[in-house]
Amino acid sequence: MYSDISGESAVAIGILVGLTMLELVLIVAVVVVVTVMILEIVNDFYYTKKLLSYISKSSSLPYRGDANVPGRLYDENGNLKQKRWYGEDGLPERDRDYDHPGSMDLPHDHDWVDGKRKDEHLNVDYDKYPDDKNGDDEE
Repeated sequence: MYSDISGESAVAIGILVGLTMLELVLIVAVVVVVTVMILEIVNDFYYTKKLLSYISKSSSLPYRGDANVPGRLYDENGNLKQKRWYGEDGLPERDRDYDHPGSMDLPHDHDWVDGKRKDEHLNVDYDKYPDDKNGDDEE
C-alpha cells in the first residue's frame, strides 16, 4: 500500500499512471477552468431566474419609492392590485388595496406610521389620495 505523508501524491499518481508532471498540471488546470465556467453559468442562471421571478411575481410594492410618485402593483391579468403613495422622503404614506383574499371591503386604505403599515382598514380618502386606477392621478 502506498502512503504519501509529504503531500506529493499527485506526482506519485501521475507517475504511476504514466503521466508527466506537465500533463498532470494541464489536466488539473483544465478541470479547474471548466469547473469555474460551470459555476459562473449556474450563478448567472440563478440570479437571472431570481430577478425575473421578482419582476414577474412581485407580491408587494417596494418600501422606498420616488418622492410624491404613487407606486402600483398589478396582478397577472394586468388588474391594479395595490397602490402606494410615497411622501417627500420617498417613504410610504398610504396604501390602497383593490384586491386580495379575505372578507373586507375593497378598495380600502392603510396608513403608514413610523415606517410600518397599519393593519386597520380605512375608508378610501379620494380627496387626499386621488385615484383613477389608470395611472393618471389628479394632484
